[in-house]
Parts: sequence; C-alpha cells; structure tokens
Amino acid sequence: MELELWNIFQSSRGANATMILSVTIGIWIAARFASVARENDAPVLMKAIISIFALSGFAFGWMVITRAVNGWVVQATALSDLRESGTELSPIAILRSSEAFPDSFNAIFKSLIIKSTAKPKSN
Repeated sequence: MELELWNIFQSSRGANATMILSVTIGIWIAARFASVARENDAPVLMKAIISIFALSGFAFGWMVITRAVNGWVVQATALSDLRESGTELSPIAILRSSEAFPDSFNAIFKSLIIKSTAKPKSN
C-alpha cells in the first residue's frame, strides 16, 4: 500500500512541475507585455488588459502552489493513517507522515518572505 501512495504522489509531482513551469512562463509573458506597453506609451485600455492578465496569472500561480502544498498534506495524512492502521512503513515514510511537515514548510516559506522584505540596516 505504501508503494501505491508513493506512486500517486510522484505522478502528482510531475503535474505540479509542469504547472509551475507554465506559471513561470506566464510571469515572463506578463512582464514582457508590461515592458512593451510602457516603452510604446500604450493606451489605458491596453494597460488595463495587461494588468488583468498579470493578476489572473498571479491567481493561477497561487492555485498551483496551493494544490502542490495540499498534495503534500494529503500524502502525509495518508501515510499517517496507514501507520496508525498497523502497517510497517519505511523510514522515509515515517518522516513524511509526521504532522509537522506542512507546518515546517510554511515556517520556512514565511521566514524567507520576512527576510526578503526586511529593510537593510543603514551604516
């Protein structure tokens, strides 16, 4: 049963990687459109359409990241339930089934955001 759970998790990781690649390309396209619109002094309507495209790309990126993290949570929960049912798990599965895994990911993500937005000290 553990192997089937790992196979499902791995197949979802491939889909997540493809979606993250599409988000990256979408960000580049939105930035390129915005750059061209600014250089050519585009009309307000065109700038509004580009802004809507960029915001929809942001919403799509948010959905992709949320689905990827939810996949990790579902995998951890399934492995935890499998362990509680008395099935012997591999050492890596025991590590992944800990309830702290999603929280540690969120803590790392939040600390990176805080560090990147912190103001540098003036000398």
